Amino acid sequence: MGTPLSVLLLEDNPDDAELLVFELRRAGFAPDWRRVDTRTAFVEALECRPEIVLADYSVPQFGALEALHLLSTGHRDIPAIVVSGAMSEEACVDALRHGAVDYLLKDRLTRLGAAVEHALAQQGLIVASREHEQRFRTAFDHAPIGMAVTDLDGRVVEVNQALFQMTGLAPDAAFSDILAEDDRPTVTDHVKRLAAGDHPLGSFELRLCQPNGETVWGQYSASLIAVGSGHVVHQIVDVTDRRRTAEALQSSVEFLQFLDR
Repeated sequence: MGTPLSVLLLEDNPDDAELLVFELRRAGFAPDWRRVDTRTAFVEALECRPEIVLADYSVPQFGALEALHLLSTGHRDIPAIVVSGAMSEEACVDALRHGAVDYLLKDRLTRLGAAVEHALAQQGLIVASREHEQRFRTAFDHAPIGMAVTDLDGRVVEVNQALFQMTGLAPDAAFSDILAEDDRPTVTDHVKRLAAGDHPLGSFELRLCQPNGETVWGQYSASLIAVGSGHVVHQIVDVTDRRRTAEALQSSVEFLQFLDR
């Protein structure tokens, strides 16, 4: 028993299609395949969600480049490998530029199995990355604490609703705009240490400037989204009420101590 694989073949030569299927079986796959040679049939076959597309570079009226363009504009997460009887170096580069994950010559199909395995593995990484990004965006948008993503220079790329309501911070602004002037060097140093690979401990309180001129207190922390990404996610919890309560208690203690003198 081979590994099940749903394959869409864009190929006008039935014999070449059979040869591709033979090589897939020889590589350990059990292909469930369909051959098409027109745009209409190709679009219809995509509705069955094939796992991979093998496209002849020069099918009359609808070749590999047109198929790659259709996959790209339709946001189809289906890897495609271009095959051809002969391809110039320029044509190979053009196929990759249009979104092909690989290209093969029909007289060198012994590499087909490895190329398909690589394409499927690469596609799995892309899907996982997109799922991770979607989970991050959902958490970011709905987080009850203020969050912003900036580049290493402090330019705001994204800001969630909580931080916008807290400070009025908007994309393309400087993150430092919402910080009290005395606290800006501390945050700048914190980010530089993160970018350098250091691991600043914990979080710290700082003052935030609101559009109406009032100051609020925030518990601040930051981290790199990913090593080498060049982007930082800043997290701020509004601790103004806690700070004011602590200051009020301290004032009461000091007043009582004054009365006891």
